[in-house]
Amino acid sequence: MAKSDKVGKETAKRKRIIMLPEVKNYIIQPNRITNAVYNYTLIQEKIFTAIMFYLQEPINQSMKNVNIYQLDLFSKSEKVRITIPLREIAKPRQYGEVKEAMQQMAGIVINIPYVDANEKKRKKITNLFNFDVPEQAEYQSTVIIEMEKMVAEILIDIDKDPSNQRPINYTRYIYEIAQNARNKYTARLYKIISSWKKKGGFIIALDNLKEQLGVADQYPNYYDFKRRVLLPAYEELLEKADCWFNCKAKDFEIREGKTVTHLSFKVITPEFAEEDGKKTAYIERIVRDNFRFTDADIMSIESVLKSPEIERQDIIKKIIEVSEYIAENEIGNPKAYLIKSLLSQFNK
Repeated sequence: MAKSDKVGKETAKRKRIIMLPEVKNYIIQPNRITNAVYNYTLIQEKIFTAIMFYLQEPINQSMKNVNIYQLDLFSKSEKVRITIPLREIAKPRQYGEVKEAMQQMAGIVINIPYVDANEKKRKKITNLFNFDVPEQAEYQSTVIIEMEKMVAEILIDIDKDPSNQRPINYTRYIYEIAQNARNKYTARLYKIISSWKKKGGFIIALDNLKEQLGVADQYPNYYDFKRRVLLPAYEELLEKADCWFNCKAKDFEIREGKTVTHLSFKVITPEFAEEDGKKTAYIERIVRDNFRFTDADIMSIESVLKSPEIERQDIIKKIIEVSEYIAENEIGNPKAYLIKSLLSQFNK
């Protein structure tokens, strides 16, 4: 894997630096791969991501409506073969672990949803890869991955809009972010939220997400799932990704009674966070101009203004509500009343 320096991008909302890789290699993959059901280990996920990275040339050709079966990758042999440097996956001292991970991957069955030529939804249930590995690892060691042509087509072929033949239903994400993940669910969730980046978010049934991540029969208690799967991924992506989610937000969990049934993922980007920062500055101007807040007063509600769990629009709505109440009632100290109202509302 290519080593790179980091470049910082400050998000105004949290006043922190999001450390993005200076060298960013983008991967494009079909959404059927992003949404596939499997449960790889961390090393196996890195292997899979590296395979998708080394399939980018044919994927880019598919984006341009080139018949992938005309490419050398498909025409030279009965099976599709790609060669990947071991250093793209792990350090040489981890080679034994990589070999074991590949041996296990060769026997793992995954479900890949796709739509056939008749627009019927189907699932391809398959083990994807065979591996050819050297006995001893060196810095220049490579791994040969072999797959059936139908499997390669599922991994490569990008759907097209029938009306204009433009590519649709694909995910674009940064290779280095996925490969640098320290938790096996971080890369999976990063790819999933990246597929929704343009739309800004999505709601998914908790059971569906658990199935997609291959943990349908684990974590019957939602808070165990949150602690072991969501929170570690949230913390990693928040620090180093081009997009992330906030599982601490009050509107993240959707309940039926007391049971969490769905999750509302808002896809946050540095640009989105910057916009939130502008709203926070706007709120400060409102309270300074209308309630004569001082710097000390602003500090007294800092826990509200800087909380990543509170929507800026909800704060503005509360200020308007309090302002209207003050206008209709005799309040001796409007500023103190607003401070108390904001803290009571949001610091529960």
